[in-house]
Amino acid sequence: MGPRRGLELSENDTSDPRYKLSRGIDFEPFSPSRERGLGSPEHLDSTARNFSPGFAAYLKFEGSKSTPLQSLYRASEPSARVYFRVLAAPRERPFPSARPKEDLDQQAVSQSVMAEYDDALTILRNKLMALEVTLVDQLEETIQTFERNLSEMVSNFTESMRSNFSQLRELQAWYNETMMNLCISTVDRLMKGELEDEFPDETRELFADKDTITNACQSSDEVHRTKIDQREDEMFSRISNWQSTMIDNIHEDEEYKRNRKRIIEISRLIDYLRADIEDT
Repeated sequence: MGPRRGLELSENDTSDPRYKLSRGIDFEPFSPSRERGLGSPEHLDSTARNFSPGFAAYLKFEGSKSTPLQSLYRASEPSARVYFRVLAAPRERPFPSARPKEDLDQQAVSQSVMAEYDDALTILRNKLMALEVTLVDQLEETIQTFERNLSEMVSNFTESMRSNFSQLRELQAWYNETMMNLCISTVDRLMKGELEDEFPDETRELFADKDTITNACQSSDEVHRTKIDQREDEMFSRISNWQSTMIDNIHEDEEYKRNRKRIIEISRLIDYLRADIEDT
């Protein structure tokens, strides 16, 4: 059925929809629940066919406003029917894009750029990880060289200290022997009465006989030798612990933590760059 022609607009017929259109009076939105038949496909087709005659007067009233109805008026009558069908259709049917081809091309370019950027980030991550692995190998060789040099230094120090403690024991033996001879000579002189006035009573008791003074000298020598041995053991133990602690700290605390920290930094950098391009 073709569109009806020859319909004249009556200025006194306020019920005519074209009367409202020519005076810019807003229509209430169609509601099928409000009036039977409104919003149906048949009613929309009829509305589209009767739309053009009164719309020119409406445009004169509205002036140069940019509205969807102006675009509709410049379209054909079938476009008018499509427009009303879209208005009455459910919301999930979006308006068609004005430039579908351009949008698709732009979307394809964006996806291509995103893929290229993601590949570049992957290459960057692999290069940074490769550099970190190379650095780990170089540091491991350097640490091993340092460990050998440190072990050699500790060994030289230990040998030097063993020699020093050996000399210290020899000095202790000479001291004990000299002290023993002096004490025995003093006992002999005391027994002969040559030192009656030179010793107080407490000291005189130690020099009562040779056995007493000999035992006292031997006890003093044992105490000194024990102290020397303790100092030697303590020094060697401390230098060995210091060496082990330093090597362990370099391997575990310094190198291991540095490597883990660098890997985390690389991962965070790549994640940040990827998230930054995805947000734009």
